[in-house]
Amino acid sequence: MTAIAILAVDFSVFPRRLAKSETYGFGGMDNGVGFFVIANAIVSPEARGKHFLRPMVSQLKHCLKGCVPLLVLGFGRLLAVKGTDYHEHVTEYGVHWNFFFTLAALKLTSTVLYSLIRVNQSVVAGLTITCVHQTVLSVFGLSSYVMDGRDGTGSRVGILDANREGILSIPGYLAIYVFGVALGKFLFEKR
Repeated sequence: MTAIAILAVDFSVFPRRLAKSETYGFGGMDNGVGFFVIANAIVSPEARGKHFLRPMVSQLKHCLKGCVPLLVLGFGRLLAVKGTDYHEHVTEYGVHWNFFFTLAALKLTSTVLYSLIRVNQSVVAGLTITCVHQTVLSVFGLSSYVMDGRDGTGSRVGILDANREGILSIPGYLAIYVFGVALGKFLFEKR
């Protein structure tokens, strides 16, 4: 069903409320990626108590090996979409970015985070990330940049500007992941 929805969303008969939101709010596909991240976090090594404090360099090497398949899929999707001139919404993730790149970035940022904090600090970390991200978006004008680009006209000059939606969504996905780890830890605790 998911595969059908992912392909069907590009046709006009598909209900827009089930697509990813273009500006504010959320749609069915937004829920889908969020639930995927939460499900991944619930069964993560951190949540299951399989995360051991190793030196950060060792953790990063292990993480980067795990990111390779996601990056291969991300670049494969990028090449397939651009090579076939497949219709895409650049306001979803940006010109080059896609969910596979988001997952790789999430894997990397969560590895760095959990090398700095303990798993039992996940709720506090999630709340902190959420509050800081929302403050930067609302108070410091980052949401205007996400919506309208550097020059305010929606242009996409440079790699960061071209992929601003995807790159700047990483803190939000990280917060979702961290809350999912906290939920998973709670569910896996022996009672």
